[in-house]
Amino acid sequence: MRRRMNQSCSFMNFTVGGLLMSVLFLIVYGTFRCKVCEPQPFNIGINIDAMKDLSYTEKVFYHRAYNLYRTNDVTYLDYAKSVLYPDSLLNNMTKHLLTELYGNTHSESQSSDKSNDVVDDLRYNLVKYFGTTLGKYSVVFTFSGGQALKIIAESLKFDSNSKLFYSSSSNLDILGIRSFASEKGATVKSFDLSNIDINPSELSKDSFHLISLPLVDQFDGTVVSKEQMQKVIALNNSDPFVVSLIDASHYLSCNKLNLTETPFSAVSFDLRNIFGFPNLGVLLIQNDLILKLEKPYFGGGTLVYALPSQDVLKMRMKPSEKFEDGSLPFLNLVAATNGFEFIDHLKIENIHNNVINMTQKLIKIIENVKYEDNKKATVIYGNNQESIISFNFIDKNGNIKSFEPYLASALKNNIQISAGCHNTPGTCFSALKIDENKIESEIENINISSYGSLRLSVGWATTEADINRFNEWMQFVVNKI
Repeated sequence: MRRRMNQSCSFMNFTVGGLLMSVLFLIVYGTFRCKVCEPQPFNIGINIDAMKDLSYTEKVFYHRAYNLYRTNDVTYLDYAKSVLYPDSLLNNMTKHLLTELYGNTHSESQSSDKSNDVVDDLRYNLVKYFGTTLGKYSVVFTFSGGQALKIIAESLKFDSNSKLFYSSSSNLDILGIRSFASEKGATVKSFDLSNIDINPSELSKDSFHLISLPLVDQFDGTVVSKEQMQKVIALNNSDPFVVSLIDASHYLSCNKLNLTETPFSAVSFDLRNIFGFPNLGVLLIQNDLILKLEKPYFGGGTLVYALPSQDVLKMRMKPSEKFEDGSLPFLNLVAATNGFEFIDHLKIENIHNNVINMTQKLIKIIENVKYEDNKKATVIYGNNQESIISFNFIDKNGNIKSFEPYLASALKNNIQISAGCHNTPGTCFSALKIDENKIESEIENINISSYGSLRLSVGWATTEADINRFNEWMQFVVNKI
């Protein structure tokens, strides 16, 4: 009897102990479950069509809450580096890849045909988006916007009588194409956008000439005006002919470019600068120009065949395919189709208005920041900005202060901004009054990364909350560092 009671007590002790452990587990599990185990809001289905009657502000609020959940604790002001991509782009891409079979575009199969249909549709939709047709422009897909610029530079038949003109606002991608012209003996010269004084009558009529510039200065955000664009385009129609090569990546983040109104010879950009994903370069080339280009390298699917022991090869017939080395990233092209649908949902004119509005508010905040004695605390660079604001803090004597402690403070407070020369040394050195010759002579002893400015850049999903949070930080940091 006693043995049976002991067994019963032992069982009860085990049961009570187990129950207590279970309760403790539920308490601990319940504490962390909402953060770790529950599905997050970005996993829900986003019905864009259901938002068609909402205002732009309401749409952005909804997307920030459910389609950009990962940014909830971040004040993101770095769109010039990377545009925020909505989760729905990835969800829609995944849905396509799970339900459809896409094959290599250079293969011979039903899956290859499906991929080619996607590619052809995207080429058509791209030229339509730019207000032109495939009869006037060819669409070449590349691995990046920089690669798109390189295609033109390496394929133009420069000679010793050729001239390459590039703007002083050129980024590193454009500066990189100078070597292709110099190696072939061409004259290389920079110009200022405020004074485009290129005289076609001074150019050789038997040689190729190139003018290249970005539509947005990545250092100070200055946007090329319509008038300046027309001056560049006028060179297209001059005798001799001057090829105009434009980097439109940052311009397209909040603007449309109509190539019927502004028919540049070639336009390069990266799709990630428009809707965040995928990272895919695009080059639009006028058809009468693409036939005059001589690409030095051909490989992969750009060839029909090549003989192994002789320099004999046959190219594909379509001009655009001749410039697409290897197999296209056809899976990324699926995501690109969804990206343009997303832009159409928001409307580019609404994005533009939001960007301008938020930029002006940020400029006002920066201009009004003062020290306790009411002395000015900041200096802003550039003019005619749309989405980028570049500035530095100055001391009470007007001297520029190092941006490094301010950048560290911003990042510590989850405010994501950029610092440096922002890939645009010409404008950077000019704004900061840096002697380029001194940099060249003392390059081994200079920390070049310490030169530059703080840069804010806004985009489609920037909200009043982001602006207010930045303002709070500015008011806090101005008298602390």
